Amino acid sequence: MDDRDEVLRVLVDWLQFTVKNMTLTQVFELIGIPESEFTDLPKGLYFYTKQKICGDIRVLYEGNNGADMGIHVQMSGQGCREFESFYNGDWYALWANILNNRGQIARFDIAVDEFRYNGQRPFWTVPQLIRKTKKGETRSKWKNLRRMESIRIANGQSEGHTAYFGSAMSDIQLRCYEKNKERENAGKEIEEQLTTWNRAELQLSDDRAQDAITAILKGDLGGEVFFRLVKNYINFTDKVPGDTNKSRWPISQWWTDYLGGVDKLQIARQAPDKTIEAKKEWINRQVNPSMAEIWYANGSPGPDMFWTMIRDGLDRMSEAQWARADNYLLQREREEGEHKERRKKRREQQLEYQKQQLEQHRMEVAAAYGIDWTQQKEPLVTALVNDPLV
Repeated sequence: MDDRDEVLRVLVDWLQFTVKNMTLTQVFELIGIPESEFTDLPKGLYFYTKQKICGDIRVLYEGNNGADMGIHVQMSGQGCREFESFYNGDWYALWANILNNRGQIARFDIAVDEFRYNGQRPFWTVPQLIRKTKKGETRSKWKNLRRMESIRIANGQSEGHTAYFGSAMSDIQLRCYEKNKERENAGKEIEEQLTTWNRAELQLSDDRAQDAITAILKGDLGGEVFFRLVKNYINFTDKVPGDTNKSRWPISQWWTDYLGGVDKLQIARQAPDKTIEAKKEWINRQVNPSMAEIWYANGSPGPDMFWTMIRDGLDRMSEAQWARADNYLLQREREEGEHKERRKKRREQQLEYQKQQLEQHRMEVAAAYGIDWTQQKEPLVTALVNDPLV
């Protein structure tokens, strides 16, 4: 029940870059998002005096004291999903445009997700990586592992483990954590029957980030880049009794299988578009209390007040907002169809597995009772029920 195409996925999880000798208008054209989608913030960031923000995508400009710092663009993990979903973002075209305009990549995170359903065993767990490291069964160029665990005080229940290999201040760091628990703790829904969602994030900075993107543009798969760097920096091994030379210890099969599966994967888009849902969460958290206050202060006028507000909003929606809403509806319909197909396939696999287990159980019971299973005309369960020993 191990289909690499379904259980593993490679995606972009962070991007920061700087371009010089370009205007703001040209930068918005470069990333493919209209300037009208952005809102001005009162303060800048990273020694820039001004910034514009669109969801989780930031554009920073005008350096302190007139310094020529160019224009800096930052897409967080959620910003990457917005770039893909809202604006049909093409990573390869964006990276090519950045490098063609002599831009510098400041940070590039490439992540690998592993999904398992109905209790299927994953390639690895975060506690397993930590145990292996503590036992000294790891070969690595990184000097340190830093681990974190979130624990709910009320019941002592673990809310997830995270392992950091290397320093965040270096040009390469690996983070491994339990993504499903992170989302559950944030009150977000996860897919039905999903029991494991492990994420490994490779954070690359400066020259390493630039080299990785250049390699992908030259034809390397995203999975190849991840595989090459991780395998070069860390491998988990099986200890050989009596041999103190770690370099001779074999790499653990589960780690070889994992990296071998990642190696063949292209960078994928994450579906569905969660940005509309993020806006819904934001409205529930920030807007609803204010709307309730206005409604109450106006004497609780009934639902007509809200319909008036919605009609006004519909009249003022931009073309980009209409396009996003339409895109979201289409994605939801497509996701629902794909989700039903995946559930059907998993159910068929589950039934086949149960059938095999039942067949094996019947053979074992038949052997225990000295019954020739191949000669049985009646179901074995009938013979067993009639047996006085049962």
